[in-house]
Amino acid sequence: MAGQYQTRIDGGRSEQVEPQKQSGKGFELQVIRTSKSFEHLFEGFAQLQAVSYVADAGAILRLFETVGLKRVEFILGETFTDFRENLDADSLSKLCSLIESGALIIRSPRARKTIHSKLYILSGEGNPRPVRIIHGSRNFAQSGSIDSVAVYDVVEGSPTHRGFVDHYSEHLAESDPYLEDLMGLLRDDPTRRTELIEAFLQREEVGDTTAPTVLFQPVTARALDAPEQTLLTLELPKSKRRRQEAERFLQSVRPNLVGDRFEFGRKEYLGLLERTVGLPIMNVDLARGSVRAVIGGEVIDLARPWPTDPSAIAAGLAHLESYVDTISAEPSPADVIATQQAGMFEGLLYLFTSPFLHEHMKVRREKIGVVNERGPRYLMITGPTHNGKSTFLKFAMKMLTGRAIKALSVKDFKEGTLRTANSIGTVFPLVFDDLVNVTDQKFETIIKTYWEKRWTPESPAPQLVFAVNKGALLPWGKSRIKRIIFPVPIQATASKQENLQRILLKENFIFCWFASRYMQLLGTSHEVLDDELALARRVMAELYTRAGRTRPKYFLDLPVESVFDTGPQEWRTLFNDLHKATWVREGARVKVEFKEEIGDELILFYLSLLPQTIHQEKRGRTVVIQPPDYFEKWLGFPSSRPAGRKGIFSRWFGGSAT
Repeated sequence: MAGQYQTRIDGGRSEQVEPQKQSGKGFELQVIRTSKSFEHLFEGFAQLQAVSYVADAGAILRLFETVGLKRVEFILGETFTDFRENLDADSLSKLCSLIESGALIIRSPRARKTIHSKLYILSGEGNPRPVRIIHGSRNFAQSGSIDSVAVYDVVEGSPTHRGFVDHYSEHLAESDPYLEDLMGLLRDDPTRRTELIEAFLQREEVGDTTAPTVLFQPVTARALDAPEQTLLTLELPKSKRRRQEAERFLQSVRPNLVGDRFEFGRKEYLGLLERTVGLPIMNVDLARGSVRAVIGGEVIDLARPWPTDPSAIAAGLAHLESYVDTISAEPSPADVIATQQAGMFEGLLYLFTSPFLHEHMKVRREKIGVVNERGPRYLMITGPTHNGKSTFLKFAMKMLTGRAIKALSVKDFKEGTLRTANSIGTVFPLVFDDLVNVTDQKFETIIKTYWEKRWTPESPAPQLVFAVNKGALLPWGKSRIKRIIFPVPIQATASKQENLQRILLKENFIFCWFASRYMQLLGTSHEVLDDELALARRVMAELYTRAGRTRPKYFLDLPVESVFDTGPQEWRTLFNDLHKATWVREGARVKVEFKEEIGDELILFYLSLLPQTIHQEKRGRTVVIQPPDYFEKWLGFPSSRPAGRKGIFSRWFGGSAT
């Protein structure tokens, strides 16, 4: 505990000695299993300097209210895990009060970087001042993980203390004050404190019309629409805080201050946008019939009139089919091949449609916004590893842009990426590959708020697309996410890879022709359709007709999930072949009991296969399902037992279901 130091007598003089100097070990390793045991290490101290990749805002408050710290300086490596949707206005107000009093300082990485370090330096009271340093893998957030930390109990000014303070200072130099936008609003108008805090939690604009979204979207539009201009200008915001934000964003393009405006190079600005988002920048102008994109520093108008020669369209369609047909060479059952081919074609239609979904959202809000605030469903490509998801994303983005584009990674799936894309006005889909968790709070918060809480008709917003290996969805996700399953395992031989590379490198203008016709129809269509790809199917059908080419069987007239429902087969396999669950009808419900070897993740996967019309309630390893008649009809019972064929997804979770 703090202050527990041994005394050494040397020549009649006593001095406090760090425990590490006596033991020779230098630190004590501890295994942290609970948040409570971790916070217990902070007791008995007065001050904290900390760096943590993520943290709970509520845990910061407990440092003052329960642990008893008097001053905290906290560098937040990325975000609060319980911010926005789960932090109530009263708690945020308490945080702001602590910041205003100087007791709390919160900082975050500058230049949109992420800090993954975890370091805690605690200082006590007394002479000499006791210091505890905690260094290891533990974030300051609620977690079910087991973490290892090294705990150093030393004195202020010791070599160990100085070394860690220097290490902390390096992180401090890479950070800026956090919550400055909200704190500025509270300073400017303290009489509206409650209103401002509640609006901030909902991510609403609160009276400052010079927010970054309003600032940079017009600049981006001018940069894309006027290629002859070499210089761009930005009128300086009146708010000092907004001006500082603009200066930070434009820092790398070295803007010149001319009177009351910034001037900077158009080419440099476009390069900044691409680097910042990590994907091409795109805007759609229905009035002009243009789809402009910044790709590799160049502005390209992608929309093109249809060629007079139908054979050009036929060649483009044949190339698209050649990619989808690569799956037919894999040694999987015919129905499984058909499922993936239909999914791949549907996924391409979705990516082709994605730049126009902001326009679709305008119609949705006008027609049904009072009843349903949700936006177009997000696209999730899911299936086991080595089933072609990453290659699909590469091919789809190549079709969109004509260039090889790399998807964003899992570390980019965060609030900062979305805010930045929104602030500059791009509609190129934010495509994320290899997401790990689509059932955690971070994912849920983003999905529930992106269209429903943050969208405005004046601010173009890109759609979200992601690929994930384990595609279990919680009930709230089923109506918000369009899930396309890739069930075919791919045997990546050298010859197949060479063929895929030839396909990916080939030039194709199908999206350019698709976009041109799509905008014509979208400009005259003011309907909200249950099938968000209905217009895309119509355009693609017209292309096939114009080309005089027969549509492939996997070009469906209905959503792929309504044609290929793999759920019933998986549940029958679970009961009849794997014998990993039992079910019994009890009056007005069905009770399903999963066996011990089926983990929660796999239970969630099976529940995610159920249609929305079936009510489910999970109670540990038991699931109660209603109504029973509908469940039995969906399942295909009573029926003959399947002929021993295992479900195509039973290998997803390391064989735990076999």
